[in-house]
Amino acid sequence: MWICEFLGVYSSSQLVCGSLLPVELISDDNQAKTEIKIWGFNLSASNLLRAGIEFEKGEDNLLNITLSNGKLRIPPVYIHLTSDSLFRNLMAYEQCSLRSTHHITSYLILMKSLITSTRDIRLLRRRGIINLLNRNRVGDQEYFVEFKNKLNTVVVKDFCFGKLCDEVNAYTLFVLTVIRTYYSIHPR
Repeated sequence: MWICEFLGVYSSSQLVCGSLLPVELISDDNQAKTEIKIWGFNLSASNLLRAGIEFEKGEDNLLNITLSNGKLRIPPVYIHLTSDSLFRNLMAYEQCSLRSTHHITSYLILMKSLITSTRDIRLLRRRGIINLLNRNRVGDQEYFVEFKNKLNTVVVKDFCFGKLCDEVNAYTLFVLTVIRTYYSIHPR
């Protein structure tokens, strides 16, 4: 129960599985309402590509993810047989440490929002962002299932990529609105 107080959640029923974090709001009638904040991008990698976001391999610092001129630069991640236990241990450390900043958990939630199918994994592999080592043992489908299951019960207290996600989501909304407006004025 102490973890609920630490996270600012007042009852254990408010803890939501996945990359959701309840946020308490006070309404005009002084009753607490719970708003659910969904972290990550609104669209998957393949849908972001269709919406005009290009993916590029970034610098080697895993947390240095940037958006510039419609290009999302993501550093490469190397996946091999021990990556699963490494990520799980780092997430467990961040969840248990009171002074931790949740950078790795935020990174994994961000990647989870990008990857919704094996098509997204193939796209990120072609761009050099995801590199599967020991390819004979881990395929796209196995990696997809493993990656999605890893974050089903994670709650993050401070999402490090919130501003980046807001920028990307706003950019794609703008591009899709322009396209929709153009085709409503100039139908085929």
